[in-house]
Amino acid sequence: SVKGQQKITAGVGLTSGATLTLAGNDWFGCSVAGMADWDGDGVPEAAVGARRDDSAGTDAGAVTLLFLTATGEARDTYKISDAHPTDGAQLPLSQGDQLGHGLAVLPDLDADGKQDLCVGALGDDEGGANRGAVYIIFLQSVGGVGGTAKYRAHTKISET
Repeated sequence: SVKGQQKITAGVGLTSGATLTLAGNDWFGCSVAGMADWDGDGVPEAAVGARRDDSAGTDAGAVTLLFLTATGEARDTYKISDAHPTDGAQLPLSQGDQLGHGLAVLPDLDADGKQDLCVGALGDDEGGANRGAVYIIFLQSVGGVGGTAKYRAHTKISET
């Protein structure tokens, strides 16, 4: 049986000043992957795709990391897309890439002791129209216990 539930969306299921900005048709939640405990509070985190997010252009897509509490609320969020307000350039996304269509957590590929992400971009046009691509996204911890994670680097896998 289900012990409980917590919905997380813009203005719902957020605590400790966390924010989540969504627009109509972002498709936040189209893919979800559980992550390890990044902030040291004993609660696992989540990565959530929004393949039609327009932050980097119409339907370029995004992935948001949710840093969860024991009640299932998000105490912090971090969006990965074309550019981050404080971290600058991230992924080279274009209109229609739809980053976040598929999402998986990978074991530590770069030997930094942290999980990495594998994220699909089904509309990526490198090599031809809508051929698709996969991004391996390397994350880093920020702030130790009670901190978060953020984008560090990526590798793009596509036809070219």
